[in-house]
Amino acid sequence: MKRKKTLAFRISCLALCLCAVAPRFATVVSDAAGSTSEIQALEQQIEQIKRDQAEYEKKLDELKASSDSALQIKSSYEKEIQLIEQKISSTQTLIEQYDGLIAETITAIDGKSAEIDQRFEEFLDRLRISYEDGFANYLVLILNSGSLTDLLMNTERTADILAYDRALMDSLEADKGNLEAGKKELEDNRAAQQKYKQDLENDKAELDAKRSGLNTYIQSLEADAAKYEQLQEEAIKADEELNARLEAALAALNDNEMVQHPVSGGALIWPVSTAYKVISSPFGNRTVNGRPNFHYGVDIPAPAGSNVYASQSGVVVYAEWHYSYGNYVVINHGGGYTTLYAHNTSLAVSAGQTVEQGQVIAYVGQTGSAYGNHCHFEVRFNGAVQNPMNYLTQP
Repeated sequence: MKRKKTLAFRISCLALCLCAVAPRFATVVSDAAGSTSEIQALEQQIEQIKRDQAEYEKKLDELKASSDSALQIKSSYEKEIQLIEQKISSTQTLIEQYDGLIAETITAIDGKSAEIDQRFEEFLDRLRISYEDGFANYLVLILNSGSLTDLLMNTERTADILAYDRALMDSLEADKGNLEAGKKELEDNRAAQQKYKQDLENDKAELDAKRSGLNTYIQSLEADAAKYEQLQEEAIKADEELNARLEAALAALNDNEMVQHPVSGGALIWPVSTAYKVISSPFGNRTVNGRPNFHYGVDIPAPAGSNVYASQSGVVVYAEWHYSYGNYVVINHGGGYTTLYAHNTSLAVSAGQTVEQGQVIAYVGQTGSAYGNHCHFEVRFNGAVQNPMNYLTQP
């Protein structure tokens, strides 16, 4: 009697174990699937960046061969640098995703290995018990049936027990197959991650080379008065074209339903750290290479990569790249007022995004027609440029 109770108890425990184990491993697989989808999205993003990079490399080669536009050559260098930086950032994120996926897979493999070992021990215990009871007991159970009904019931009961053993063996074999598949997936993930780690090192080297190439090109322009003058002429023309486009587009903004944020009365904050308070080029008329030129904003020098802040809350209208303004942002504050931040090394916001006053929107650089890292800052009313110093308090 005690032996039968032990058998029944073990069968019940094993059944409960099977019910508890299956959902737990399924959850791990589901989580890993989520990481896999993120990895696939990043890999597609990297492939697109590679295609864009190849196009700009081709364009740069063509521009160098023709020597038609010094500004466009400089801007193509900068665009390639920006793409490489984006690729590096995406690859670093991808490697981190692989770290998580590999960790999840290892956890799943370790857990499944322990579960298989436990269930195999349970199965061995069951075989030992069956051996101790003797298969003859099943036969005695059938032969001692008192009626046809008992015989059928006892035969079915015996068949169920044997079927249960077969099902348990099949389950263990399936678990072993899943375990081997998990180990193969782990090795594949490790190999893919190693490839992207190597790509990352190559990209960093390429970034250094491209930055060096840009610096060399700028030095060659500065040493060639004719080329440098050509660059300035192109920059002035490009600025005028962009200004005309912005005037028309910003004047047409319909912000009647937008929350209006105060701009006048010193409501705007300094767009970079107040540690950088010198204005290298003021608003208004100036002379560039002996030619009169109108400067649409103020230039505030600051170290490369320094934060650029939203001077007032609002909605981002533009966050894009222009071969003269470089990476620039325009924020609509309502009531016809907008502010513009140009020549950034990179952007931290996108068009349509709502930003708060003091939020980091970009990082100081010298992209476009700029030499020396600085923030070019503009204030516009109904599209027309205003003197920023009428709205700012210089630190």
